[in-house]
Amino acid sequence: MCVLHEGTWVDAPICYLEDLFVDPACRGQGIGRRLIEDLIALARSRAWSRLYWHTREDNPARELYDEFAQADDFVRYRLQF
Repeated sequence: MCVLHEGTWVDAPICYLEDLFVDPACRGQGIGRRLIEDLIALARSRAWSRLYWHTREDNPARELYDEFAQADDFVRYRLQF
């Protein structure tokens, strides 16, 4: 699931990959990689300015994510209502 939104410092839309889920029985088959690659291709073809996502520090999928980009140093603050 991804969400397009505007950004303060860019003219083109930004894409937030809100959730990427592969059924545990299907993991390890390259499905997650293909989903990310497809979203990257879509972003390039539509001239989006950025694609980003968040994950937990201990998420085993970080091994895959690290192949696409290096994690940054942002800290997330969240209020729930």
